[in-house]
Amino acid sequence: MNWLEFTSNIMDNVLSWPVAVLLIVLILRKQLRELFRTIENLVLEAGGTKLSVTRNLELAKEGIAAAKSETELGAQQENEYLRNQYEYISGLAQRNPNSAIAEAYDRFIVEQVNRLAHDKGLPAAGNPRYLLKELNARGVVPDSIVDSARNLRIVHFEVTTGDRDASPREAAEYARIALEVGGYLNSLRGEDTKPELCPESPD
Repeated sequence: MNWLEFTSNIMDNVLSWPVAVLLIVLILRKQLRELFRTIENLVLEAGGTKLSVTRNLELAKEGIAAAKSETELGAQQENEYLRNQYEYISGLAQRNPNSAIAEAYDRFIVEQVNRLAHDKGLPAAGNPRYLLKELNARGVVPDSIVDSARNLRIVHFEVTTGDRDASPREAAEYARIALEVGGYLNSLRGEDTKPELCPESPD
């Protein structure tokens, strides 16, 4: 047996199954993506570490619950504006889950952070991540809300960059959690009124 036959034998016997698996994965990637998307909670265990696919939404839920229990604002009511936005986004979640997540993040997190920052003397229309950190440093927003917003931002980023597609159920859950965070942020403003979408011009 010469080296050419030996190499050919190794490639036939050793490398054939990984190539076959790779081809199957490539051919069935859309079906596999759908399968994993429909699994509500997939837990992978490796080396004592568990990773949950839906963990970011779970962490966001825990954060808002912790914030409500730490303050008297736990019983606050969302205002009518936020409820109307939620109804719109809930309907959108059934038709276009990825768009629903993008809208929920913009309307419940970005808008509410900017309004709260403006009310507290910070420049509005800034990066909500940095505004939240500054509001947290000033003692306005609790750590748990900052953590919840971060977890919502991670899911938003994954969906809007095309790293993964959301299911209608995930989008509806995301919208509900984002509404709670947005309602909490709005309640920190000290008013339960419709947030102004644009300043009124004096007449």
